[in-house]
Amino acid sequence: SPAITQAVLSHGLLIGMTTLQVTTSLGTPKSVNTTVTANHMNEQWVYGPGFYVYFDNGIVTSYQLSH
Repeated sequence: SPAITQAVLSHGLLIGMTTLQVTTSLGTPKSVNTTVTANHMNEQWVYGPGFYVYFDNGIVTSYQLSH
């Protein structure tokens, strides 16, 4: 979508982005925590203290920015 393209170009983050789009936009996370269930793979990407991106099957579902 145009909004996601703009977010990637401006190094931003939007719900619905793929792992490739987030890596292109923000770079590689410092660490990744993975939970696998029968039907899903959930990941928490850690970019730094208080900055987390959450994925469900490779799509951003939420993120956390703490100050």
